[in-house]
Amino acid sequence: MTNHLHAHDEDSWLATIWNALHAYREDLIPEGADPSYDEEWSNICTAMAWTREAIGLPDEIDEVQSTPLPASPPDDDRLHTAMCIWEYMLDHDQSGTAISRLRNEIGTVELRHLAIRLIPFCCDVYTQIPEFLTLDKCYDWDVIPAILDTIDFAVRPVMPPPVPTALELAKKALAPTQDR
Repeated sequence: MTNHLHAHDEDSWLATIWNALHAYREDLIPEGADPSYDEEWSNICTAMAWTREAIGLPDEIDEVQSTPLPASPPDDDRLHTAMCIWEYMLDHDQSGTAISRLRNEIGTVELRHLAIRLIPFCCDVYTQIPEFLTLDKCYDWDVIPAILDTIDFAVRPVMPPPVPTALELAKKALAPTQDR
């Protein structure tokens, strides 16, 4: 649905109405507060579905189910990597740790900027790790931490090691226990 009302965009008409109806639902007929409120909301949803049909728009559920999902563009992978890096930093931001000291020195905003600058490094290392080492591993909880563990966050400025060095260290960390 669109966010702005346009004369020649029927979806925008319904989006405007839905915005008002959701406010009505939240403020005046809250979910679960009274069975009659839930029945009223059900009737509103049914009426809106009939309205969509009457003006010739496809059913929203059919529209969602029939729309093919696009292949994940590289930006999605980079965004996911950024979130994993940030989560790693938050997990390692306990009192006295190198990341905690770094955050205290540069601030949270700059720490986030560092996380963003580390995306290409993590992606470069990840793409070179043999697949057999990551098959049974979680990207968020195993792979990205193994890559980030190659960085010494206590050294200023924080610089990742060369990719070949990080790759070898990450491969060792991801190897099955008997191979270490």
